[in-house]
Amino acid sequence: MCPVRAAWALASDSAKIKTAGNAPICQVQDGSANSAAEVTKRTIANATRCEEDISKFGAHSLRSGGATALLAAGSSETTVKLHGRWESDCFQRYIDIDRTTSRNLPTQMLDE
Repeated sequence: MCPVRAAWALASDSAKIKTAGNAPICQVQDGSANSAAEVTKRTIANATRCEEDISKFGAHSLRSGGATALLAAGSSETTVKLHGRWESDCFQRYIDIDRTTSRNLPTQMLDE
C-alpha cells in the first residue's frame, strides 16, 4: 500500500468528479475533510482485504509514508512539514529508508 499511489488515485478521482481545487482530496458528502478516525477505519479495512498486518496501518502510517515519499522524491523538509501538517521535526523519526537507498549507502560513503 504505497501512499504515493493512493494519493495519485485520489487526485485522479477528484479530478474526474471536478472537485474544487482547494477542496480536501478525501472528503465526505458535505465537502469537509475525513476525520483521522475515518481514515484509520478505511485504511484498516483495506489492509484487511489485502491480507496485510493491520497493526502496521493507520492514519499516522500514511503521514509517515507520505513524509518518506516526499523526501525520497527530493522535497525539502519544509515541504514535508507543511504538507504533512507536522508541527515539529518529529517526522524525522518516522522516515523509512528504502532498500535501494540502503544498498547504495556504502558506495556513496566511499565516493565522498
